[in-house]
Amino acid sequence: KGRGNAKTIMEVNYGFTIDSTLIKEVTKPNRTSYTFFIRRDTVTTTGFENLVVSVDSLNEVTAVILKYTPTDSSIYVPGHDAYTLDATVEVTPVVYNMQQARLTSECYQVTTYYCDNNGYGGHGETHIAGPACMEGDMNWAEITTECKWVDAGAGGSGDGSS
Repeated sequence: KGRGNAKTIMEVNYGFTIDSTLIKEVTKPNRTSYTFFIRRDTVTTTGFENLVVSVDSLNEVTAVILKYTPTDSSIYVPGHDAYTLDATVEVTPVVYNMQQARLTSECYQVTTYYCDNNGYGGHGETHIAGPACMEGDMNWAEITTECKWVDAGAGGSGDGSS
């Protein structure tokens, strides 16, 4: 169902629009994540961005923007309907409470699921796991921790949660 031209506070504060037609849900024990493709008003040809929203078993929500800048050409893996991706990833934490004016170090764990295509009789390169890879033992998670100093709300308004 479309939203028309309505934007969330988060979209306004971070300068993007969520493409709600492209949503990837990954459910694992104690965590569910939702990955949304996002668009900027200024189009760039050097990469793409996703908004990743994670909900843990205590219903704690965290969100980050992942900016992917490819370092090599992607290869389509038809058996898994997925692409390989060699890229540098820049992580931007999404701050929900824009009222707090303080500088703080915030760390986020980013989980990326990969598909071991060759190790399980598949064809092609190891790649970021798509739906066909999420069943069985073909995938593994790589968890990275990213920390940044952020101003948790200088001049902002609203809570960013709508």
